[in-house]
Amino acid sequence: IRDRSTSGHGLRPFDSGRDLTALADLIEIGFAENLDRSGRRMVRNLRSMGRLGWLGGLLSRWLLPPAANPRGFVWEEEGVVLGNASLLPVTGYLYRWVMANVVVLPKERRKGIGRSLVNKSIEYARAGGAREIILQVDHDNIGATSLYHSLGFSSSSPRATWVGRMSQVNLLTSINPYVRRRKTSEWRQQWQLAQSLHPEGLVWPYSSSAAYFRPSVWQQ
Repeated sequence: IRDRSTSGHGLRPFDSGRDLTALADLIEIGFAENLDRSGRRMVRNLRSMGRLGWLGGLLSRWLLPPAANPRGFVWEEEGVVLGNASLLPVTGYLYRWVMANVVVLPKERRKGIGRSLVNKSIEYARAGGAREIILQVDHDNIGATSLYHSLGFSSSSPRATWVGRMSQVNLLTSINPYVRRRKTSEWRQQWQLAQSLHPEGLVWPYSSSAAYFRPSVWQQ
């Protein structure tokens, strides 16, 4: 696996002053079928900031969400960014980091670039105090799944994203006798159910906490 550190050749740290446009291109190419509205908006914002060069990189830290200005690494050959792996510590849970936007241009895959990017990202996160790295991958992406398993990652639980227009959603609470408000005394059962279904956390990428379910004066 190549791991050259010379500028413009091989692996190097992500630079928001020069890599925002390349990151937008990689995300759009690698995740075209899965980009939702917010994802497409982020790609547009990355390109807008990327046109401003170093100034855009500076402004992106203030104007864009953290996911649009991550830490991480890119793989560059002859001035062209071929791959990316992004890293973000989870706010409020510094021991937990997220890896995202791991993508390599289709024609450059199976050359060890993705493995090198992920390995370097793991090394960087560990040096930053991470004890856990979490990521999301499509269940039918066999290549990526095999890579992550080979590097020590393990599967947690599947997630599905459901989208519906509020005008078309049928609210059954008024006619279904089995749907009711939670009793205060039932919060522990609800917490245990959440832990069994999503041990990695209910709200990505945050760890679950009993405080989400424990009754409080504010909730009352």
